[in-house]
Amino acid sequence: MVRSQIIHNLESAYHMLRHFECLPVVLEEKLIAKGYSKAEMEVSLESPGSRFSLNFAQTIEDLLDRLFIDSSYSKVEGINGNLLIHAAVTPEKCSGEVGTCGVMAIDSLQEAMRAKIYRKKNRGVEQWHLDVEKLPKTNDFTVILKPSKENFIFITAFPGSPAMPLPDAKMTLTQFETCSKFWESHVFLILKD
Repeated sequence: MVRSQIIHNLESAYHMLRHFECLPVVLEEKLIAKGYSKAEMEVSLESPGSRFSLNFAQTIEDLLDRLFIDSSYSKVEGINGNLLIHAAVTPEKCSGEVGTCGVMAIDSLQEAMRAKIYRKKNRGVEQWHLDVEKLPKTNDFTVILKPSKENFIFITAFPGSPAMPLPDAKMTLTQFETCSKFWESHVFLILKD
């Protein structure tokens, strides 16, 4: 796989707003021209989840640079046939952290924290949430690509280890059950002001 094989579009860029800390003006203008509203973009920017730090990446192009220049990575096939790339960035290649993790395994939480988790809709699905004062930092990230005949279609990326897709009624029963089991044991972290 080489970088030129990875393709992405404005829909990918819009989706990725939930994983970046800011919206570059040039991208905002392109999204508005494509029909996205500022209100829609704000909702995505404020959605709970893992976020890349400003110093690490602000666009998909930045992420691809980091993947192919500054990282060592491993690849595995996901349950839906997508390619999951887990990359680690070493301190000598990148000053500062990759970003913050917005998802954690429930069993990694202290008992007092487990007692504070609650259910709330997130991306259309009821999920576990936990209010925190600070998000954990990470120096690794995941890129998910969908293989096609000659290219790889960029699906998403986020700081941290690979995760399962959110359960979706369009999945096979086995995929749905596997994803549901994963998300029943994980919690979205919500940064409280």
